[in-house]
Amino acid sequence: MAEEARRRAVSRCYSSDSLLAAVFLATFFLVAFFFVVFFLAAVFLAAVFLAAVFLVAFFL
Repeated sequence: MAEEARRRAVSRCYSSDSLLAAVFLATFFLVAFFFVVFFLAAVFLAAVFLAAVFLVAFFL
């Protein structure tokens, strides 16, 4: 009986650890995804801004 309870507790601990790892990985990939999107948006806005500056400088 005690052996069975110990085995159940160990398996519950392992499943909790794997759940924690899954949540951590999901959070990490979500944050990495948002950083990539933010970086691409910043590069795009910088390119648009530089293009506008060059066009204004060229036509004036």
